[in-house]
Amino acid sequence: MSFIAECKCYEPTHRVRRPIIQKLQGANTIVGAQGMMVITTSGFSRDAVTYANQVGVQLIDGDMLVRLCAQAFGESDAQPVLASAFALTRNDIMQYIPADMWNMF
Repeated sequence: MSFIAECKCYEPTHRVRRPIIQKLQGANTIVGAQGMMVITTSGFSRDAVTYANQVGVQLIDGDMLVRLCAQAFGESDAQPVLASAFALTRNDIMQYIPADMWNMF
């Protein structure tokens, strides 16, 4: 069985909304996968859940994702890492911009 999936790494308060589900369904008209799913680290809006149920998109929210990972890899005593630990600085980005373009940024 083939699947097409959309993954969203969002903060807990940022819900996946209906347009993401619609985008996945549209992409599947080209791909033709037998199943569709949206996976997120957060949750889903009510409209997204309703629409997903109507069109057969499986939803995996952050809580379910953690449970599935625990099933697959076992329990862990690891502590969560704050998103700020991954924030990019201007200097991080500038190293990938050619020197002759630095004055533009």
